[in-house]
Amino acid sequence: MAHKSDTELKSVKIKDLKAGPIRDVVLPDGFIERVRIFKNSLREVETSSLEETVANFQRDLTPEKELLIWEHIASTYDGFVSKLSLNLDAKKEAFSILLGFSMGLNSHGPKYLNANQADELINSYKNR
Repeated sequence: MAHKSDTELKSVKIKDLKAGPIRDVVLPDGFIERVRIFKNSLREVETSSLEETVANFQRDLTPEKELLIWEHIASTYDGFVSKLSLNLDAKKEAFSILLGFSMGLNSHGPKYLNANQADELINSYKNR
């Protein structure tokens, strides 16, 4: 028999979100260097500081798993933009598509990339 979940979804404005507590003050050896590497790959499109990014990982329940996702996004992004001559808006859109897809969201019709490029990007993320 199926049970209705007690969890209710509701919309919250981004400005109303609050950062969670720091869980891991000390991250594993090599972790911050790996963060620097993926941030360098995404420097045009993901502009949070290294300090902000590290603090976000320190708040995460599973920082290693989260870092692997970011490394995967960066690797896919690098492979995609290196093959094409894209302007900054298209690069930002490619990053946004990858970030959304990594969270289970589907793209809603790209504005700067064509549909084939967006499909190629998603397929590359899935198969990398």
